[in-house]
Amino acid sequence: MRRLAIIVLCIFLLTLTVSAAGDEITDLTGDITVDASGTCRLTVRADITFTTAPREVVFPLGAGARDISATGGSFSARTVNGVKCVVFKSDIGFSGTQTFTCSYRLPVSAAETETGQRFVLYFPPIGWDYPIDRFSVRVQLPFESETLPTWESAYYGDVVDNYLDIEMDGAVLTASSRQIFKDHETLTMTLDAPAGSFDLRNLPGRTASVDRILFYIFLGAAVLYWLLR
Repeated sequence: MRRLAIIVLCIFLLTLTVSAAGDEITDLTGDITVDASGTCRLTVRADITFTTAPREVVFPLGAGARDISATGGSFSARTVNGVKCVVFKSDIGFSGTQTFTCSYRLPVSAAETETGQRFVLYFPPIGWDYPIDRFSVRVQLPFESETLPTWESAYYGDVVDNYLDIEMDGAVLTASSRQIFKDHETLTMTLDAPAGSFDLRNLPGRTASVDRILFYIFLGAAVLYWLLR
């Protein structure tokens, strides 16, 4: 009986050792500013601890990401499953704890709905290759919101907010994790807002704004006056 207990204990300790080994994101933070049109400016930082010395790290940004700048090593841009990513590369492999930071802009993330408007943010849009030990995000909205957003994840579905600390202070939303997220986890934040919260008049396919219409009227009148003279 004692021998059996020792064997079980050894297997348990071995399992703990194996599960503890591996690369992981020790801290993932995002600072996001949303303008009146629903365009987002993001600065995302990932502190990653490596044990396997990978030669490349894929940093997911988002669909349509532009104005990209990054720090953390040599990098290039790549599209994966329709999502723009920054790929950091090292000839000798990454080791220890490394910090990677990307700043970029995402196109309009708001749209009209039957009852108002909806803002959708994917953070991260596709999963990292590593589990995330700590996660936090700060979102500066262009208006004060009286309602909290809803969250959905690849692993926890629509109950992931049970594992997040979420606060709304006027126009500032903050969220942070209560536990470790698995590798390839994705999070989607959806915020429903009253009509007119975002200025969506100049989106493709929408009616031209009044100032643009007046511009073309005065331009046509000026050309007509010039032709008549």
